[in-house]
Amino acid sequence: MVANDLYMQVSECGAQYSTNPFVLAANSGSPYTLQKKDCAGTVAPVRKFIRRIFFVSSDDKLQYVDIGPGGVGTPVPLAENIENMQVEYGVDTDGDSSPDNFASVPADWTQVVGARVWLLARAPLVTAGYTDDKIYTMGDVNATTYAASLNKGYKRHVFTGYFNFVNPQGRKE
Repeated sequence: MVANDLYMQVSECGAQYSTNPFVLAANSGSPYTLQKKDCAGTVAPVRKFIRRIFFVSSDDKLQYVDIGPGGVGTPVPLAENIENMQVEYGVDTDGDSSPDNFASVPADWTQVVGARVWLLARAPLVTAGYTDDKIYTMGDVNATTYAASLNKGYKRHVFTGYFNFVNPQGRKE
């Protein structure tokens, strides 16, 4: 373990989980006593806790920052010419680990099992004589209003993907 990093341990033991589901701490040693599924005293794994925020900057770059005990880190650029990013979370309401509906702000975060992400990418340069008159549907954003705000000279493409969150699905299995 590295000083000044956060670490997390999650109880896998049912009886223990109901009273003390996890430990989040910035030190090593005694805080990490939670057990594995067998509830036989075997200590559950301790993992580094990473809080990462993804965003589109004002200069059209997809970036992320890590936030730790020392504050916010330096932004890390991932891709240029990204104009918009939208996220909807997959909500499992029937306990089968598959999303039953999607919401940009779920009412119950414990039911979230994945995320659907949209990225609107544009060409690096304006295309002479081209007018982009498309309406881009990305989650629950008002597509018509958003399209009116775009510079019409760029060619664009929407990329989308769905990502399972392995941890919540594992809890339900």
